[in-house]
Amino acid sequence: MGNSILIGSLLWPLVLVIGISLVFNTQLYLKMIKDFIKEPVALFVSAMRGFVIGLVMIQNNNIWSMTWEMIITILWWAILIKSTLLLLIPNFFYNFAQKCKFPKEMLKIVWIIYALFWIIIIYKTMM
Repeated sequence: MGNSILIGSLLWPLVLVIGISLVFNTQLYLKMIKDFIKEPVALFVSAMRGFVIGLVMIQNNNIWSMTWEMIITILWWAILIKSTLLLLIPNFFYNFAQKCKFPKEMLKIVWIIYALFWIIIIYKTMM
């Protein structure tokens, strides 16, 4: 539980700031996403970073009980799996990303769902 609280308390301020920034700078974030996916090197470096961070975090926080801590475990596993797939089959993801459209409304919906997870984590780390 100590690792979960530490991880949650270190990450929630970042997520909060990004979330607030997204609300006020949606167009800029959409542009950054479009620019990011145009660069295969950026996807590769991001995948390597996500792989290492995901692996380290899973080794420090791999909790599969029906508690709020499992949200953090699922988040790190998702990052590790996505990063692994990006490293193993980069062409698939690069081509997929090139075809994706990122409407403003979809980005906000994704962030709202993401924010709900973080509200739980913030609540649990502050209590």
